Formats: sequence, structure tokens, C-alpha cells
Amino acid sequence: MKAMVPSVGLLFLLAVVAAGIGTAQTPDAAVRVTSVSVDRLSDGVTVRIKTSGPAKYQSSFIDSPNRLVVDLPGATYTWNKTTLKSDAEPVRQVRGGQWKGSVARVVVDLTRKVGYR
Repeated sequence: MKAMVPSVGLLFLLAVVAAGIGTAQTPDAAVRVTSVSVDRLSDGVTVRIKTSGPAKYQSSFIDSPNRLVVDLPGATYTWNKTTLKSDAEPVRQVRGGQWKGSVARVVVDLTRKVGYR
């Protein structure tokens, strides 16, 4: 069932995509965030966070200013960009980095409050 955002009419999707899912990760090998992309779809926008293997994540919406924060515990931010500008409304830009210790953080800056899944 698709989540609806009645006041905005826009669906914002977040996808954490693991590369090499069939390959084994050693216990001490950290998952790496290797890239981030923003894709416009007919029913919304998808932000894809590509990782080197299966990753756990936690997301939360913060307003003033509006942004979606995605933390990936046990991950290392290795993508060579720290900011990705976007023209796919409502995403203004996506930025990321190593937040604290072994937590990679990706922040999606938005022009307004939207629903996401």
C-alpha cells in the first residue's frame, strides 16, 4: 500500500541500496556509503544511498529547516562528494559525511515538509 501525503501530493522515497548483496562481509569490515543519487519519478522523488553491503539505518524528519536525516550505524562515508545539488523538487540538495565514530550520516535538505518512506 502506498503512503499518501494529502497536503503535498508528493511521495518522497528513500532507498538504501546494497551493492554486492551476495558477497560476505567480514565482521570487522565496515559497510561503506559509496554514492548517493536523486531520481525524479512520476509519483515522487527517490533518494538512493548506495552501500558496499547490507546496512542498517535510522531516519527522522526535522523541520526549521525541513530535512530528512538518515544515520547508518556501523558505516563509513566514503563517497567523494559531500554535497549533491538537486533540481528534483522538493529535494534541494543531499549532503553527507562521517557524523560520529562509526555512524555515516546523509541529510536530504527539502524545500518543504513531505511524507517519506
